Amino acid sequence: EGDIILQETVAVGECDDASALSKKIFEAGTKVLLQVISDIENGNVLKMTPQDHSRAAYCKVIKKSEGLVDFSKDSRSILNKIRAFSPWPGAYTFYGEKMIKIISAEISDDGSERQMPGCVTKTVKGKGFIVGTGDGGILIKEVQPENSKKMTAEEFLNGYRVKEGDKFFKE
Repeated sequence: EGDIILQETVAVGECDDASALSKKIFEAGTKVLLQVISDIENGNVLKMTPQDHSRAAYCKVIKKSEGLVDFSKDSRSILNKIRAFSPWPGAYTFYGEKMIKIISAEISDDGSERQMPGCVTKTVKGKGFIVGTGDGGILIKEVQPENSKKMTAEEFLNGYRVKEGDKFFKE
């Protein structure tokens, strides 16, 4: 709320998650704040710009339940949810009865994903596994099973004996 004294644009990178973006915003905000303080100390006249309220937005409180991944959605939406909900509340799914947080992923352009959304369509040695989505698939690269530590998707594949056709959703 209120007038703008100084602002800076922060670019959102393709791999930025909420944590990385928060760091970028903190660094930019610190720089801008120090500039404003310096201007005040030096007696410079501050130009106040009214805020464009048509572009302002309020965010509701995020609930942990909103982190549940719906694999019937498009790949970009799923990936953006994973990025936005990292580190809290975390994007998650289920493997059997066990909740699995998805720590990192990327859109798959493998072409093998045309199966039921939420099903493992392919394991990719050294990278992870592809799960079908509403319009293709995402490559899961890092996960955290409930009551466990973060692990690579390959470690998860080996430890939980995940195979093609397995489902990642609660029935």
